[in-house]
Parts: sequence; C-alpha cells; structure tokens
Amino acid sequence: MTKVLKYIAVDDEPLAISKIDEFAGQVPFLEKVADFNSGIDAIAFLKRAGVDLVFMDINMEGLDGLQTIELMNPRPQVIISTAYSQHALRGFDLDVCDYLLKPFSFERFVKAVSRAWEKHCAGQANEPPTMKPVPDKDYIFLRTSNKIQRVLLQNIRFIKGLSDYLEVNCGEERILVLMSFEEISKLLPSKDFIRVHRSFIINMQHIDSVERNHVQVGNQSIPISQSYRQAFFQFVKQ
Repeated sequence: MTKVLKYIAVDDEPLAISKIDEFAGQVPFLEKVADFNSGIDAIAFLKRAGVDLVFMDINMEGLDGLQTIELMNPRPQVIISTAYSQHALRGFDLDVCDYLLKPFSFERFVKAVSRAWEKHCAGQANEPPTMKPVPDKDYIFLRTSNKIQRVLLQNIRFIKGLSDYLEVNCGEERILVLMSFEEISKLLPSKDFIRVHRSFIINMQHIDSVERNHVQVGNQSIPISQSYRQAFFQFVKQ
C-alpha cells in the first residue's frame, strides 16, 4: 500500500502553484512529483509517470483544465483549484475529488486532500499520518482583479466592506478583493483580527485608541456596532 499520494500541480499562475506546494509540504501523506503551467505538458507527463493526484486550474491558455481532465489517460484523482465557481457542476460531472475555490485556506486544502487520501485507501485500514503542526505565518495570498498578491499581515490595518468587494487597507496601499468577510476571516489569525462592525474587520496591532463606539486606526475612525461590541471589549480585556 502506497504510504503517500504523489501529486502534480497544473496552473499557469506561479503564485498559485507555490501556494499548493507550500500547503502540500505541511501534509505528510503528499509527495510532490512535478509542476506544470499547461495542460498539454501535464497530459504528456502522465502518460509516462505514475501519479495519484492532480491539482488542476481551469482557466489556462491552450487546453483549459476541464479539457485537460477529459484527455487524461490514465486519469488520477483530480482536485480542481480555480477562482471561478461556475465550473463546479462540470467538474463534478468529470468525477473530480474536490473543488477548491481560490483563495482557499490551509484548513480547506487539508479537507480536500484528506478526501483524496480516503478514496485512495478505500477498503483498507489506513489512516492519514498525524498532521505536522502548522507554523504561524506572517502573510496571506489575496486574489485581486488580475493577480494573486502576497500581503504581510502586519501591514493590514483594517478591512472594509464595499458592496461586492472588500478593501484591504494597508495604509497607503488599498487592495480590492472579490471575497466575503466569512472567506477572508478564515485566512486571518484570530489573535490579531476581530470584526467590530458588519462592514469592518480591524487589526488590533494598529489600534491607536478606543472610544465608546469607535476605534481609531490611524486617521480612520471605525464604528463599533452594538452586535459586535461585547465581543470586542472582551477581546480588548484579554
């Protein structure tokens, strides 16, 4: 019985591949074999090398991810990794193992690869090896309109809701991302970031002062709403 899942990652964005490889490096039952930036190269490789799992982007030049999956022979387990949710139904029609919507958290990644491991070990008494401790990270990756950007957590002052977008305020730099508060909260360490209003998450490291109903972060006065007030002041006391 193979003790690891050998994987390849296929994505035309180097940062996206780096994120998969970084997360996979913390999972003891994953072993990297190769990375590719095109579907045709991945197909050629799979014809001559044994692989258990493929992380597949969808929007790529030439063959897209779904076309690549259809042409794979043999076809390993596939986890789709994409920023576009509209392809999910077609992906599951192709019997993919899971569908990761970028930007995804480490916890979501582990859930997907654990599912792949369970399918790999179906009918056999093997459990995934104990997970290695996850080190604290000082950055996150955020997808903007045209790239995936690495953002240092210490630079984030606050996050503000703007209709369908979030503004990640890093002082002079403001980064717009198409995410929900729920999604971005999963990427932020709870020891430093707290929601104080339906439209604001703040970094406690950047608080200058706290008034009755407001937090001052630099030149920005941020309201504390009634629904978040008790949790916020309890957080401050701790």
